[in-house]
Amino acid sequence: MKKIYFIYILLLCFIGFFYPHNVFADISSNLHLFVDKIAGTTDDNFSLNITFKKTAAENYFFLNNIVIPGIENFRIIGNFSNNNIQIINGVTEEISEKNFLLQPLKEGTFTLGPIKINSSSGSGKVLESESVTIKVEKSLNQKTKEALLAPLEEKNQKTPDESNQKSLQNNTSSKENTSLPSEKIKTISFTNWYFWSQIFAGFLIFIGGVFIGKVLFKK
Repeated sequence: MKKIYFIYILLLCFIGFFYPHNVFADISSNLHLFVDKIAGTTDDNFSLNITFKKTAAENYFFLNNIVIPGIENFRIIGNFSNNNIQIINGVTEEISEKNFLLQPLKEGTFTLGPIKINSSSGSGKVLESESVTIKVEKSLNQKTKEALLAPLEEKNQKTPDESNQKSLQNNTSSKENTSLPSEKIKTISFTNWYFWSQIFAGFLIFIGGVFIGKVLFKK
């Protein structure tokens, strides 16, 4: 029985030593990500803060070259880093802090994080922070601007129809105006033809009268 118990203990030690438990990301109680507010408008700025309290057990973790998922939806206005070392009851802690001042690029609901930092010891252990969700709405200025531009947009949508109607009216009136000169020309040409035909007819009557008069006088 003692031999079986001894083998069981050795097996547990073997599994605990060689089992790759370090390859999984641990939600660290010392790595935090938070913002100053979780709701705002496109005109607001958001302060994103990342803190890491590194103990002796986490000596191989560094808050460098971190990747923040979701930060592409914001413009980074400013950022700074800070490192402090404090000793409390003989325990040394190094506190690393990174702060980002962000401005939303658009409205929507965005999630920042989680961030992950890898151990530099080569153990494959990963520390992971929590994530935060931010809701961004339109600013009051943008809402007011859209409310003011809405009637203009409606007017611009109606303007082409009205302009088409006006163009049709102009085309119709131009056709009427162009038809008037032709009628006048026809009237004038008809008057000239009638005038010359009357002259020609009078001339023929005159010649006929002269001819008849000569015939009568000869008799």
